[in-house]
Amino acid sequence: MSFSQAAAVFLSIAALSTLFGLIVSVQTQPPLHALMLFGPEGKIAIEVQLRGKAVWVDKNSDGRFERAEKFADQDEIKDIEIRDPDGITTYFIRDIGFWKETPSSLPSLDASVRIQGTANYRQYCDTAMRPTNQSPAIAHFHGPLSIGPMTISWQVSPHLALRTGDKPTELGALIGTMNAEKDCWTVVRVHDHEDRWLLPEGNFPVVDVEFPAKTPGDPPIKRRYPLEGFC
Repeated sequence: MSFSQAAAVFLSIAALSTLFGLIVSVQTQPPLHALMLFGPEGKIAIEVQLRGKAVWVDKNSDGRFERAEKFADQDEIKDIEIRDPDGITTYFIRDIGFWKETPSSLPSLDASVRIQGTANYRQYCDTAMRPTNQSPAIAHFHGPLSIGPMTISWQVSPHLALRTGDKPTELGALIGTMNAEKDCWTVVRVHDHEDRWLLPEGNFPVVDVEFPAKTPGDPPIKRRYPLEGFC
């Protein structure tokens, strides 16, 4: 065997080993999932699975993915329609995407939903994808809404403090269904990509602030401030 033939054999074996390794890594990568709940009580539960690049959406909510809509990748998902049993509300899953905080971390689900019914608004989520042998994290759309300060990993910034002077404090808030225990972070979209306000005119959150009295024993000073801006 000549040197060139030996080199070719070596390269072929290396290429096959690399290819085999890639195939094994793809085949052994477990599918990931998250659960999308819809409605005030979350009675509609739709599982989303990520299998490589393919995305499976259990639109029928029956746990039988052979009936679910299957998409080759996230770009194929546009306006999946889900009707609420109340006969009034319809949900449109506008798109589904995934992102990673680091290259080695598991992806998170980034889904955008339009709610149409007695209330018309949009929401989006940032929900962890977990292996299917673990309980899924939850994204709850059109659920009970509350308002709270912006957080990082469910914690309010230790640097947040209201200050007087020429440089007032910027206080950010979110409206949504947020539950650290269930890893649920689903919030209302208040503006679009062109910075247009999406909530009905005159609807915006407010913050009530209680300042200590200047004189000990006096009642605290209470003020309410509208949060009409967005970033």
